[in-house]
Amino acid sequence: MEDKIPITRVKGNTECDVNYYSWGSARISSRMERRYLADASEMEKERERLEARNQEIDEMFLNLYSDKAKGILSEQRFVKLTAATLH
Repeated sequence: MEDKIPITRVKGNTECDVNYYSWGSARISSRMERRYLADASEMEKERERLEARNQEIDEMFLNLYSDKAKGILSEQRFVKLTAATLH
């Protein structure tokens, strides 16, 4: 039989709840927590990458619109460029 380890959770300022878990389940829980934190970190990096990409695309559309407004870009070319990005 495995040794049991106490896990204490504090409820409020004075009340404690003590549960006993085996060493094996404590190791699994620790691994799951590390995996969760790693997954959360990867998701945050992916979110930041996608937000940066959205910003780039917004800037491209703004530049296209500005070029069209200045007369640098023809209406036909503008429609072709903006339609290509929507598909």
